[in-house]
Amino acid sequence: MPIREGRAGSVRMTRILELLVGLGRRVVFMPLNNAVPEQYADQLYQLGVTVIAGTGEQLEYIRDAGVDLRLAILSRPHVAWQVLEHIPDRVPAGVV
Repeated sequence: MPIREGRAGSVRMTRILELLVGLGRRVVFMPLNNAVPEQYADQLYQLGVTVIAGTGEQLEYIRDAGVDLRLAILSRPHVAWQVLEHIPDRVPAGVV
């Protein structure tokens, strides 16, 4: 979950999400640690970002919406591999 207070990566990710929403894109954020602190989730909801927590729900979303997805931004490389292996097969037109 992008937590803006004092974490450069979180500030950067929040700004990227804001920019994508500003471009009219549908943005879905999936915290791989499944943490959804209400105050931060509310900030994302107010921006128009959908938040999906829970590994099962995330994989289900990727499976169901994959053909319509065009871009996946994976941050924090030490956890990105958990999703990366699911992207090529289920998101044929996507860019990672």
